Amino acid sequence: SGAIATIRSYLTGNVLVLVMTLLASVLIVLLVLFGRRILSFARRGFSRSEEEGRTYSRVQFYERLIALMEQRGMSRDSHLTPLEFAKTLNSNEAILITRAYNRVRFGNEDLTATEKRSIERALLALEQATDKNG
Repeated sequence: SGAIATIRSYLTGNVLVLVMTLLASVLIVLLVLFGRRILSFARRGFSRSEEEGRTYSRVQFYERLIALMEQRGMSRDSHLTPLEFAKTLNSNEAILITRAYNRVRFGNEDLTATEKRSIERALLALEQATDKNG
């Protein structure tokens, strides 16, 4: 009976170590396979609340375009996408601004400094045209 107790305690200890090693290995494999997705999801989840407060300022340039067009009596019909609306305006500036807006708003991309300057120039040109016509 002493030998049986020794065998049982030996198997129980080794089985526990084996199970723990197996679980750790599976966890490591899962982290390697899905690590990027998990990190990406975690970043989006944690930063979403911070970014929601900045969403307006990130797309403020588009809001300026919409305000300018409304001053001219042009508003976007609800069935048109922003880019479809911009194309109806026959304005390269409006299309440039709207493409940047789509990337920032829906693609969650940031504008480069050069793109920001181009957008600002386009908005100024549109504002000056509105001032001359209005």
